[in-house]
Amino acid sequence: YAKSTKHSENIALEEDDGYAILARRFLEEHAFFKEKGRVIVFTKQGSDGEITLASGSVPKSNTKALTTLSTLYDLLKELGFDLDPSMNEQGKRPTSATLDESYNILTDRIDEIMQACGDIRTKLEAQPDAKLLRNPKDKEGEGHPFMRPMIQKAIMRAINYSLSQGIDKSIIFDRLKVLDWEISESPWNSVAQTTEGRVKMLTGRDYVNVLDSLLRVHLCPASKSEIKKARKAYKDLRGLDYSVSDEMLQNNLAKT
Repeated sequence: YAKSTKHSENIALEEDDGYAILARRFLEEHAFFKEKGRVIVFTKQGSDGEITLASGSVPKSNTKALTTLSTLYDLLKELGFDLDPSMNEQGKRPTSATLDESYNILTDRIDEIMQACGDIRTKLEAQPDAKLLRNPKDKEGEGHPFMRPMIQKAIMRAINYSLSQGIDKSIIFDRLKVLDWEISESPWNSVAQTTEGRVKMLTGRDYVNVLDSLLRVHLCPASKSEIKKARKAYKDLRGLDYSVSDEMLQNNLAKT
C-alpha cells in the first residue's frame, strides 16, 4: 500500500540527495532565501484546508516569494554542473565536506546571477510587496521576468549551456545584464503574452523551447545560422518579428 512521493516531497524529505539537502540549507542559512516567505514551501489546497508542498509556480498575488522550494532545487542542480560527482549519486549521501564546499560554490553563483539578472535581490529587498515587481497594477508588462520560476529555470539552463561551450562566466553575466528586464520585452515575450496591460504566461513546450533558443543566441551564439533559426522560430510561433536583429545578435559572435 506504499504511495510514491512527489518530486517536491522528495526535496523536503530526502536525506541522500545532495541538492535536496542544500536546497533546505538555503532556507536556513542563506541571507536572502531564509527570509520568511521568500521561498514557497507549502501551499493550501482543498476545501478542508489540507496542506501540500509547493510545486513550480508562484501565485500572482503572493507578496513575498521569489520562487518555490521545488524550483530552487532545480536551479541549484542546474548550477552544480562541475561539483563533486557524489552530488549526483543516487542513494548515497555526500560527505559533510562536499556539502559545505558545494553550498559555498552555489551560494556565490546564485548571488552573482541575481545581480546579473536585473539586480533582482536588491529590488526585492527594497520593495516590501513582491507582487508589485511581479505584476505591477495595470501594467504587468513592466514586471520583472526573474520573478517567474519558469524564466528562472530557462536562465539557469542557458548559463549552464554557455559555460559548457567555453564562454567565460564574466562574459555571460555581462550579456545578461544588458538584456531588457521587463517581461514584455525580448526574449521574455516568447513565453509572456501582454494584452492591455495584463500578462499571460505561455507554458507550452514550444514556447519554452523558443525561449531557450533565444537565450542561447543572446549569451553564446555559435553561428549566424543559429541566430537566424532562433529568430525564425520566434516568428513562426508568435507571428511577430523578433525585436533584436540578426546584426545585433551577431555582434557577440566575434567576442566569444
